[in-house]
Amino acid sequence: MLNNLVIAISGRAGRIGSAFSRSLVENGGKVIIGDVDERSGKQLAKDFGKDNAYYYKCDLTIPDRVDCLIKEGVKIFGRMDAAVHCAYLKSNHWGARFDDLRPDALSEDLFKQLGGAILFSQRMIKYFRKQGHGMHPRRNPYPFY
Repeated sequence: MLNNLVIAISGRAGRIGSAFSRSLVENGGKVIIGDVDERSGKQLAKDFGKDNAYYYKCDLTIPDRVDCLIKEGVKIFGRMDAAVHCAYLKSNHWGARFDDLRPDALSEDLFKQLGGAILFSQRMIKYFRKQGHGMHPRRNPYPFY
């Protein structure tokens, strides 16, 4: 179904990211998975096999780490066709009662979650524009130009 499309997944070690990655591989895609959880990331890549998945340890809230994830994906699979952001990083204060939220913890969580999504998307879009498409060119009616 996915005909070997290569998809970058952020936050692969979480519940959503791991389920999404598994579904992509089961449907004929290849995944490069970026996450800070090295143990889980390596295990999932091993489960999928080296021809279908590659794990890259990185904090994707750091823009140059996203660039490195892209470079690794291209090095391993020859291209990058799509991206899905599933990361949901949390501070040590995550889950505090509303009345107990501290400005520094709130700022950290908002940056890690919303900021991480924005930074990941910016870098992926930049790569897709340079490449000339954000999906396989025969499948994408809206290429990036």
